[in-house]
Amino acid sequence: MTISAELTAVIEAEAAALTVDKYRKLSSSLDDFLVEFGGNLAQADTDKDKLVGAKFDWSKMEKFRGYFELLTIVHGQRVGLAPASVQKEPDYIAKMEAAKTDRRYLARIAGHIAEVAEDKNAAQTYHTINKGSSDIDTLNDIMAFVPFIRRYPDLAKQICPNCVEITDAYLDEAMARAIDLFKMRGYVVSKGIPENMNVDRQNRFITLCLNAQSEIKKFADSAFCENPAYYDAHYASTIRKAAKPAPAPVAEPAAVK
Repeated sequence: MTISAELTAVIEAEAAALTVDKYRKLSSSLDDFLVEFGGNLAQADTDKDKLVGAKFDWSKMEKFRGYFELLTIVHGQRVGLAPASVQKEPDYIAKMEAAKTDRRYLARIAGHIAEVAEDKNAAQTYHTINKGSSDIDTLNDIMAFVPFIRRYPDLAKQICPNCVEITDAYLDEAMARAIDLFKMRGYVVSKGIPENMNVDRQNRFITLCLNAQSEIKKFADSAFCENPAYYDAHYASTIRKAAKPAPAPVAEPAAVK
């Protein structure tokens, strides 16, 4: 990493301060955006005098380059092989086996509730939850089954999978196991909803980079307002230009007979 520890700390604080409502989304793939934004930064260096003349604050460029560098690092972490390696750890394997047992027990209690509850929504909820077979599906099901079962405490007591009494304490333990496994896989559980921390972190840096790109383009548009062809050639989105459909051919006039 080429940026200083001090600047990294400043940027990390900016990313952490972003609220979800301020997140911005890409209109292209992240790989395409990285190429384009990297080009914007390089072009800004070429056009420094013009941008500064248009009142662009050049002191921001170091931070903008930091945004770019940290986004490339975060993206690498996002697509890395960490989850696969975690799944091979003995501790993870043992806890996952316990979670699969939890799911089997909870699914049977939830199925019983769906069958006997005088609640037309219970069966629909059960079938909505009880889908998929991956580790993540298992953990998601536990997170959904526990509050569902808690809504019907009397019905939940009517059946004991594998002769195991599913008490409030058991439900607490099952939930704790699921949350622990989510954390091992790089997720954070907020208000009962698991979120991939690497995805959230990537979204924060994408937002910072998009904001920086917008600012560069705004001042470039002002700097080259009398030379729009230059702006289009060096700052307009190459992704959108490439994706822009060709104009429809003009129909030939019908021959007069």
